[in-house]
Amino acid sequence: MVRALTGVFVKLVRRWLPQPFTFAIVLSIITFLGGMFVMGKTAAQMTGFWGKGIFSLYGFTMQMVLVLITGSALANSPVVKKI
Repeated sequence: MVRALTGVFVKLVRRWLPQPFTFAIVLSIITFLGGMFVMGKTAAQMTGFWGKGIFSLYGFTMQMVLVLITGSALANSPVVKKI
């Protein structure tokens, strides 16, 4: 019974819920247009804001990558496995 109920919900989600990439594109367009109309910015200004904002995350992204890699290396080291 649970499997049948789960199957119904899986079919419902697959049919009506958009893919994550599509969802991200739609939200980006809404944000872009909202910035233009609500804040009174031009398309060129909004593109500049997006470009500066996305590329400023590289430093943070590299820090998080280092945290993941060093954490994984530490967790898989023989010393920690013995503990």
